[in-house]
Amino acid sequence: EAQAQKQRDAARAKDTRPSLVLEKFAGAYDSAILGEATVSVAGDALFIQLQAHESISGTLEHWHYDTFLCHWDDPVLHQSLIRFITDGQGNVAEFRVKIREDWIDPVEHVFRMSQKES
Repeated sequence: EAQAQKQRDAARAKDTRPSLVLEKFAGAYDSAILGEATVSVAGDALFIQLQAHESISGTLEHWHYDTFLCHWDDPVLHQSLIRFITDGQGNVAEFRVKIREDWIDPVEHVFRMSQKES
């Protein structure tokens, strides 16, 4: 775990900002495997909650560009990088995350922004 954290820290681009204001990352997302997730703004940070798994929630700290470091509330899950991907028109299309990839879940989960009702 310490070695993985060193590699992650070395790959970090310092002094960057998200391409969008935090409110643009907030919303409802869907994953074919893990179900729904909600990203919300809490003060000057983002918060994530997986709807099907109440214990899977955490605070997102800006890491670099449109990637955030999630500090999971469950200490077993520790931390994960969550990478948001935009659609090129100023909207977030999805985010990707590996939840405790070192031993619990090596799969990269894709959560797509839910379609807003018109």
